[in-house]
Amino acid sequence: MDYASLLTYFIMGFFGALIHYLLLTDGELELPRKKIKDGKPYLDLGCLAPLFIGALVGLLADANPVNAFVSGFAGESAIKGLLDKANGTIKIKLDGKKKVKKWNGKK
Repeated sequence: MDYASLLTYFIMGFFGALIHYLLLTDGELELPRKKIKDGKPYLDLGCLAPLFIGALVGLLADANPVNAFVSGFAGESAIKGLLDKANGTIKIKLDGKKKVKKWNGKK
């Protein structure tokens, strides 16, 4: 596989993730900024983190630009859902309000 194809898949995954991010945030991009949590500074990547995750998922998808776009669109959400399950938190929307519940793996 040549570099031009890999770059195409990376860019298509990036644009898929960008479209998904813009749909979720009503067209607002959150810029990276420095935050403080528990008295310690850290860098919040804002919109860059999901965009690059989508780009990498698009790169790893099947060798097709359309599949790279769709994978970038859905990849970040799938990874975030898996991480939430691994961390034991599930976000549930009830009556328009988000509630976070701990999940112990049992129904």
